[in-house]
Amino acid sequence: MVVVVTVEGVTVSRNSDREQVQEILDELGADVDLEEDIRSGVEGLDEFDDSELAGVDVSSTEVSIVKEYDPEVSSESPGDYTREFLLDSGSRVTVTIKKRPECPNCGYIPLQDDEPVSLTGECTECGTRVCPSCRNNCAACGTILCSGCTMGHGSVNETYCPICRQDVQDEVEHERELDKREQRRLERQDRVEQELNIRSQSHSEEMDRVDRALEERENRRSHELSKENKELERRRQEHSERMDKLEHQLDEWKRKREDERKSLDAEHDRAMEMFEAQLKEWRTKKEMERQLDQDSHQEDMDKLDKMVKLAEMINSAEDTEGIRDRLTAADRDPFPEMGNQFSGMDLGDGSNTDDEEGYSYDEVFE
Repeated sequence: MVVVVTVEGVTVSRNSDREQVQEILDELGADVDLEEDIRSGVEGLDEFDDSELAGVDVSSTEVSIVKEYDPEVSSESPGDYTREFLLDSGSRVTVTIKKRPECPNCGYIPLQDDEPVSLTGECTECGTRVCPSCRNNCAACGTILCSGCTMGHGSVNETYCPICRQDVQDEVEHERELDKREQRRLERQDRVEQELNIRSQSHSEEMDRVDRALEERENRRSHELSKENKELERRRQEHSERMDKLEHQLDEWKRKREDERKSLDAEHDRAMEMFEAQLKEWRTKKEMERQLDQDSHQEDMDKLDKMVKLAEMINSAEDTEGIRDRLTAADRDPFPEMGNQFSGMDLGDGSNTDDEEGYSYDEVFE
């Protein structure tokens, strides 16, 4: 098994510490030579300051050991194994032995600075474990490939898996076929352009003749249009003068109609004033007649009230039979206009049938 040894410690006298650390590693069975196997050695460890150990140098590093580690030498299992030692100088040393896989493809052992600190997967074609050093990814689909299964293709020899490489080959062949077709198209286009140039020259000559004919025709048409425009301008001027004359006549007619309207309005106002005066006079006359009729009606009503009172007095003074006889006799009177036979009759209450105003019995029952 391949292992990685990490040495951490507080060093005061580094030369003496290095020898004692070497002895400790030998006792652990790591078979490590700090001068040969660790290139930087303990003296090349990175230094940093620890706030908890102010004033003391602290060193730590991780190195790859290319020796086989015998697990039977150690009393404990070799995986993630850590031991602390106190040196004669008073320095404290921590030794950590960690498992690290060895890439079966290239023999590379990942270190602490590698990311990730492990093998990165298996080849999708042969199943071989690969590390960041020998790992390849398909440029098309991104699958993991080992160096033996990697197949390059393309303009920059990109890495492809067999399936994608076939697709790329098909695509390249397709592009080549397209290039051939494009070349044939360009050749055909050149021939067509040559024919078009010949036809264009002939067409240009024909167009020149047509342009000259059109120009002559346009000149004639322009001259005719000029004459027509002059005639139209003359007609427009005549029409404008005629319209001005009509507008003047229309204004005169409007003024005349306005004067007539004002005259009619004045006559109408006078007629309305006369009508209102006559209406007021008629209303006054009708009011006076209504008042006279009302007074006459009141007098008639007063007379009627008196006659009703007289009839009531007659009915109270005579019995019904006597009244009927008198009425019968009155009906037989051939000359009622000569006077009523009841005239001057004593009604029994000391009053005469004729009252002070001269009402008769006939007038009461008329």
